[in-house]
Amino acid sequence: MRDAFRLCTAFATKCNKSSLAHQRIQKEISAQRDDSTIAEEEQETFAKIITPVSTRWNSSAMKINSVLKMRRALGNIRDNPGKDEGKIAGVVPSDEDFDLFDETIPVLEKIR
Repeated sequence: MRDAFRLCTAFATKCNKSSLAHQRIQKEISAQRDDSTIAEEEQETFAKIITPVSTRWNSSAMKINSVLKMRRALGNIRDNPGKDEGKIAGVVPSDEDFDLFDETIPVLEKIR
C-alpha cells in the first residue's frame, strides 16, 4: 500500500511541475470525447491533480480522488506511452494501485 501511495505522490508531483504532463492528460481525455464507443456518462474530465502537503489535513485523500477521476485516461497513457511528453507514463499508478485506491478512499473519506 505504501508503494502505491508513494507512486501516486510522485505522479502528482511530476504533473504539477510539468505543463507537458498536463497537456498529455488533457489530450488523452479529449481523445475519449471523440471516441464514440465510450458512453457520454463514462467520459472523464480533466481534474487538477492535488499534491499532498503534510500540513494539509487529509490531502492524501484529495490526491487520490483527483487521480481516480482520470483513471481510464491515465491507464491509456501508461499502456501507450508514445512520445510521452512530460515523462509521466512511468509514474502512472497500475491497475492494481487504482483498485487499492478505490478500496481505500471510503475509509479516508470517513476520517476527513
